[in-house]
Amino acid sequence: MYMTVLKNYFLFLMAFGLVLSACGGEGITNRPNSRHYEFCVACKEEYKGKGVRLHTPDVREENLFDDVLNLNGLAKRPYFICRAKRLRGNTAAYATSKVINGRRVKYVVYDSEYFGDIDGIEALFVIAHEIGHVVTPSHPDDTQHDRENYADYFAGHTMYRMGISLWSALEQASTETPATDMHPSGVETQGAIRDGWKTAERVSKKYSRL
Repeated sequence: MYMTVLKNYFLFLMAFGLVLSACGGEGITNRPNSRHYEFCVACKEEYKGKGVRLHTPDVREENLFDDVLNLNGLAKRPYFICRAKRLRGNTAAYATSKVINGRRVKYVVYDSEYFGDIDGIEALFVIAHEIGHVVTPSHPDDTQHDRENYADYFAGHTMYRMGISLWSALEQASTETPATDMHPSGVETQGAIRDGWKTAERVSKKYSRL
């Protein structure tokens, strides 16, 4: 009798786990101890005409996001990062904002499948780039390429400060990538990354002699 009850209990747990996975896995993958938890699970939106269900970030991505904020003195700002599945248009990540209770909250959403296939340095670059979109002020006359360059500059600057070599930073963009309406060419992207990295290096060395 006891073994039958125990067997049925384990079968129930297995079936419950399958149901959670089919529903998006919130009961398994969302981490209530994450500071991003309440925002992500409550936030539903559309991206490129498609409904997006947000989840709490994976540990690596959360740590990278929070480290970039801490390094740049942004830890006290209401910035969040959330995970999504299969963003439309081969999008790795995007930055956006919305007004909640009268306060504008800015956040980054990343594609969990894309990030599952990349290493830590590439993940750091993409996250720093998206944070660059969030924190870098823009001028009404700025083009889309200008805004992308600002974000790449911020990412390069951050990567220097986090101990990433210039070579590794530049590897995040291919010189063979052509320009599009939304993004500059790989050559231009590398130039913005290099400028940010070199500026951080120059300033750091200047004040290290004080």
